[in-house]
Amino acid sequence: MSRQQVKARVGDCAEQYLFHGTRRACHIGDDNNNLNPCNNPDCFFCSILKCSFSMAHVGAHEMFGKGIYTSSCSSKADGYVWNWHMHSHKHTMFLSNVVTGRVQPLYTPDQNRTAPDSGFDSTEGMTTANGGSVQYPETIVYREDAILPSVVVVYTRQQK
Repeated sequence: MSRQQVKARVGDCAEQYLFHGTRRACHIGDDNNNLNPCNNPDCFFCSILKCSFSMAHVGAHEMFGKGIYTSSCSSKADGYVWNWHMHSHKHTMFLSNVVTGRVQPLYTPDQNRTAPDSGFDSTEGMTTANGGSVQYPETIVYREDAILPSVVVVYTRQQK
């Protein structure tokens, strides 16, 4: 089902801005002179910039199955951000448009999941405060056409 079909079925409220963290293997975003995506196959950040999200690159053993993970909490996404084989004080993540449609709540891990159950368009890992198994909410889509990188967030982490 396409993004337009999902939105037609469930309405405009079915789209959210959510954070997605991934690894970066180049210095894109470190300064205003370095804004071109690299061609390093280890740089998932630039791959997403150039070609959007790909189900071919998602992890196979994630908590709620093989999907593209996002969160409304930037600190949750930051846990998946890392600079791969390079040193930089800058870090990057995406703020993405995610067409969630009808969201299926998940209370327990299911690493074998490859799609939401029938009648749903995405899943959400429920927090422990709501009887689930994650500390921060996680929204998972299982289709590339349900997510679009919209904003690049470049930041530094404060030392504690």
